[in-house]
Amino acid sequence: MVSRAEIEARGYDLKAVNPHRKNAEDTRTPEELLALIEAKAREVAEALAALRS
Repeated sequence: MVSRAEIEARGYDLKAVNPHRKNAEDTRTPEELLALIEAKAREVAEALAALRS
């Protein structure tokens, strides 16, 4: 339960917010993402080469 004073202090914002929720935002830089994509592409190429041989 929340007091009326708390509701008023939040500007009557009644949406439910989980204070223990972890931030799901991806904070990697474009360079980090490109490096990851390139590494995965190499893994795929190696797996395909192994399947072809």
